[in-house]
Amino acid sequence: MEQETEKLFHLLEKGTSAIMVVREAEAQLKRAGFEELNFHQTWGLTENGAYYMKHHDTTLFAFTIGEKVNFRDSFRIGAAHTDFPCLRIKPNPDVSTAGYAQVNVEIYGGAILNTWLDRPLSISGRVAVQSEDVMHPDIKYISIERPLLAIPNLAIHMNRDINKGVELNKQTDMLPILGLLKEEVNEEKMLMHFLAEELQVEINQILDFELWVYCLEKPKYLG
Repeated sequence: MEQETEKLFHLLEKGTSAIMVVREAEAQLKRAGFEELNFHQTWGLTENGAYYMKHHDTTLFAFTIGEKVNFRDSFRIGAAHTDFPCLRIKPNPDVSTAGYAQVNVEIYGGAILNTWLDRPLSISGRVAVQSEDVMHPDIKYISIERPLLAIPNLAIHMNRDINKGVELNKQTDMLPILGLLKEEVNEEKMLMHFLAEELQVEINQILDFELWVYCLEKPKYLG
């Protein structure tokens, strides 16, 4: 049980977005001897084979074939989703309020909003970067393992009734703070400036992105 729990902890730490869940699951399957299949190639399936296939980096199918296969045989399917409730970064991500740089996000899935407050948050996903082939941009995968963002509660002297319960507005109260605006950084491109530095490219080379905000806290044993 302890070994299985450690495997779960490792997946939780590495699966910081749907894309990273698939990448970590793929790594586990490869270590277990599974062979990758491609949609554009003929599959040469064999008895006792173990295979997997990816779709758009966010979906993964894996299956094994028994020693003897009969068309009347039944089969078993286990399914789970790679995504999870979180904050998803919008296409126009940069927002500034009272000297603070914030990130424009939408609530993805059935997130419990107040559990995201006062925690160290970071960014995970993929970024499309201009390449020499206009039809095939470079895809950069990122999972930044350091605290970048926070959604702070108001201090109690600014909201004396906070312990009576507060309804959070998804559009205004859930925008993470990235940092203080600096004069040398264009306030309209604070996050884009950070991504460009992280990927070591120019801002105008970033074509698109699919990024999630995730909680940086690691899983722990309790009790």
